[in-house]
Amino acid sequence: MRSASGGAADSAAKTILQMGGVVYGAAYDEQLAVSHIEVTDEAEREKLQSSKYVQSDQKDSYTKVKQRLSEGITVLFTGTPCQIAGLYAFLGGNPENLYTVDLICHGVPSPKFFKKYLEYQNKQTAGRVIYFNFRSKDKRGWGTQYLLKTKTKTKTKTLSLDRYGKHFMDGDCYRESCYKCAYANTSRVGDLTVGDFWGIVKSHPSFNSPKGVSSVFVNTEKGQKLFEMMRVLAEVEEATLEEGMVKQHNLVQPSNRPVTRDTFYLSHLLKRMNHLVKALLIFLIVIYLQ
Repeated sequence: MRSASGGAADSAAKTILQMGGVVYGAAYDEQLAVSHIEVTDEAEREKLQSSKYVQSDQKDSYTKVKQRLSEGITVLFTGTPCQIAGLYAFLGGNPENLYTVDLICHGVPSPKFFKKYLEYQNKQTAGRVIYFNFRSKDKRGWGTQYLLKTKTKTKTKTLSLDRYGKHFMDGDCYRESCYKCAYANTSRVGDLTVGDFWGIVKSHPSFNSPKGVSSVFVNTEKGQKLFEMMRVLAEVEEATLEEGMVKQHNLVQPSNRPVTRDTFYLSHLLKRMNHLVKALLIFLIVIYLQ
């Protein structure tokens, strides 16, 4: 229930932790900024669950991964394909005791955009947002509804009808590199690829669940080894590649770059400049009158 789809990435994390390994993935901090953290126990594992539709700050995670690998510890790194490709480049290879899980990624919006959005929500709810979930199942089960909480209020809304969610769905707020993504295909960089199995209703209706179903693509021998350990923790049913690719546009090509991307961040900058110009004019008038 806490995962975005069927919890496959969480099963991988749980498997590695049971082996005495460590896991790296995206998590919110106290200010709801998203960054990669190291998880070494079950209590912390929950922080990595569910999707965060914003770019995660890697901070010193690559350096920590390198250190843990050199100590002979088994490491699982979860993230977008470009983050995993970056890790391989940093390490100068793909060590045997490293496992990777990449996500089927649409693209990542700016962390500053998400920060501004939270500031907007703080004003709307008249209280600081202390919890946010882009893919909550509390109200309608598996789908795309967000949930936010302040100390006094709880709010749920369909993601596509929300200000941030609409722009994420429309794809006009991603990094420029996302529209030219070299990893938006079936030649994956991770040992495993995970995503939502959107086509499950038609291809495997008896396996469908209101709690969500993950698609897991096994890409390497290490991925196969990890998956065999994971399946002990989960219900598993085999599917074809074509069945798993239903409504997964980013396994075929990068997200399209809308024309509105030209002005999306610029318009926000101009609004800010507008406020600054107005403030400057008021200041100059006051000085002049004095």
